Amino acid sequence: MKPNFEEMSKAELKAYVLAHRDDDEALRVLFSRRNPPDSEATWYGPMFTPEGVPIEENIQIAEEAIRQRADKDREKQIEKELQKEREIEARIRQKIEKEVEEKLRLQIEKEVEEKLRKEFEKEKDQGS
Repeated sequence: MKPNFEEMSKAELKAYVLAHRDDDEALRVLFSRRNPPDSEATWYGPMFTPEGVPIEENIQIAEEAIRQRADKDREKQIEKELQKEREIEARIRQKIEKEVEEKLRLQIEKEVEEKLRKEFEKEKDQGS
């Protein structure tokens, strides 16, 4: 008598399948748990009749669906690449701003120091 696969835990079922690799029912239950049906899947009609004759309308529908999916995937890839570029540009911009700020600060400090030295020298010369 076979065990009730539906009541087994995933670990128990996996162990059973490993020990009974030819048990198709156990495999079916295990794979149905691991790969739940895709609720967003689109099913298309057969591409050929039972006699092997192509069904052109169904083939065209499937080809168009494949084209649309490829276009959508291509758009997603382009968007990912653009996002990466934007992130890189943002990081570069931050580094540039930081370096510019540091250089400007040094330049301003130098100019202020020169101005103050001149003022002190001027005061010194006036005081003598």
